[in-house]
Amino acid sequence: MLTSTAKFQSLAVRPEGPTSIADLLNSDEPQISLYVVTFLGATLVSISWSHCTMDGTAFSNLLTSWSAILNDGKPMEAFPELEDPVKDLGLKETPDHPLKGALLPFWSALAFVFRSVMDRLSDPGVESRTFFFPGEWVSDLRKQCLDDIIAAGLNAKIGSDSSSSNSKSPFISTNDVLLPYITKNYTTVNLAPKRPVAILSLADIRCRMPSAFSESMAYLSNLLILSPTFTTPEELSSHPLGLQAAKVREALVAQMSDEETVEGTLYMGRRMHEMLPLQKKAPYKTAIVLGSSDTFRTVVTNWDRMSFYDAVDFRSAVVDGCAEDGKEGGKRNEKGKPVHYFADTLSGGNNPWRHSWVIFGKDPEGDYWASGWLPRKTWETVEKDIRQGRLDTILGEL
Repeated sequence: MLTSTAKFQSLAVRPEGPTSIADLLNSDEPQISLYVVTFLGATLVSISWSHCTMDGTAFSNLLTSWSAILNDGKPMEAFPELEDPVKDLGLKETPDHPLKGALLPFWSALAFVFRSVMDRLSDPGVESRTFFFPGEWVSDLRKQCLDDIIAAGLNAKIGSDSSSSNSKSPFISTNDVLLPYITKNYTTVNLAPKRPVAILSLADIRCRMPSAFSESMAYLSNLLILSPTFTTPEELSSHPLGLQAAKVREALVAQMSDEETVEGTLYMGRRMHEMLPLQKKAPYKTAIVLGSSDTFRTVVTNWDRMSFYDAVDFRSAVVDGCAEDGKEGGKRNEKGKPVHYFADTLSGGNNPWRHSWVIFGKDPEGDYWASGWLPRKTWETVEKDIRQGRLDTILGEL
């Protein structure tokens, strides 16, 4: 476990730069900012943008286009201006939506908001930590989960792996495995055993609604919805990890199986925003409130599919003689390509996404990284358990 990346923020943004959506709305600050710090043997390239402007997929598209212009010396063919593809989506209800029964009624939703406010007041500070997961260990963990799923006979519920020679081999992604693993390691030491937990996965709707989004177009927008998996700390700690990974995959398959179901999720989001008057005045919109009024929510987003290591190609900006292809210090050092990347919020302790995680995916060496934003008291408990070896995980070995 590594320290908060916020401690290195002076190397990523200028001191007087915007730190909130209010700063962007009330000034002439650009929506996207570039900050470069050079050293003799390395260069730090930092880009800041508002999540209201675009999501990770859009940012990856932007980096790809930027790299193409930089290396080819001329702009790519311009995409035509498009109508908002989301404006007519989510206007009708899906009768048999798998989450319909989980949507909170008005008073329960207000109770949830009240609990959230009290949680922020009791422990207002939010800090980040970064975790390193060796690639070989992640691969072994996934194999263990597959064995758990096969032993429990859950293959039919989550679908088969089309890349496997065995047509009956179940499919789970690395994200399906790391999601419950990460959640387990801090909810089981901070929450009551039977408290409801909703693991909220951020899902891109572009590839799930082909009738509304063309594969040949780049949509620089924020096109994400939440896919919840419901569990409890007791279940996370007592059930095999493979069964929890299968639960994450099963929820994703059920909630993202077809366009009608995805549109139903968008409809539920619109309904929730209309139902809670406070949402209309909030600086950011609270996502759909599902489960019960005391449900603990943790949000996890997987950036592996963004392919940032492939999207960035700054070789034309490298001065000859300052960098060479090859390996240096155990890391791939291909000319103009990133060796590593991190992410953090500029809002510091005011981060609205408390209890949130970013899984950065696989680095050039095949290892995995993830960062979490949790209240200070939560980190104190997790760090104490790591030092005392109470977490039966690799976290105790790092």
